[in-house]
Amino acid sequence: QGEGVGIIDPEGIIPFANAAVDRIFGVASGSLVGKSLFSFTGADSVETKIFSSPRTSEENGNHTFELEIRRADGARRVLLLTPTRRNDAQGQFTDTLVVFNDITERKLAEEELIRQVPPVRVGRRARPGGRRRAPGRPGAGTGGRRNRHRGSAGGRQSLSRVCRSARAVAGPD
Repeated sequence: QGEGVGIIDPEGIIPFANAAVDRIFGVASGSLVGKSLFSFTGADSVETKIFSSPRTSEENGNHTFELEIRRADGARRVLLLTPTRRNDAQGQFTDTLVVFNDITERKLAEEELIRQVPPVRVGRRARPGGRRRAPGRPGAGTGGRRNRHRGSAGGRQSLSRVCRSARAVAGPD
């Protein structure tokens, strides 16, 4: 459906909408002017999302969010909105310039993809060839760190040092 530009006043009334916004909302050209955005949404949170940004354009930046609407013909559409608050010379909020982007087809494709892709099994990953590292070996779930054990003196010693010490104490086989 495309992308359009409109203006929304502090009460949610649309004083300006280009022809692309009219097409997105499924109304005749020019007929959005004077209508409330909220009559298409039925959502209380829209006002908060659009009008709760900081007071100045420098602080505001652009914030995008998704909004589901019901067109005049009853069809459900998902829009990506990018509102930018506008202030007068005294810094008082006047209205919000909004870029409306119809992303309904993209959202439907995402939903279909989610339905088609099998769930991913979460677990330990096998090494190439199906072999796993032996427990306690470097890289076996330790991020490549060696396991360390306490020696008899209370200091930290590597596993290999502990094994060498044990063989030395045990003597030859």
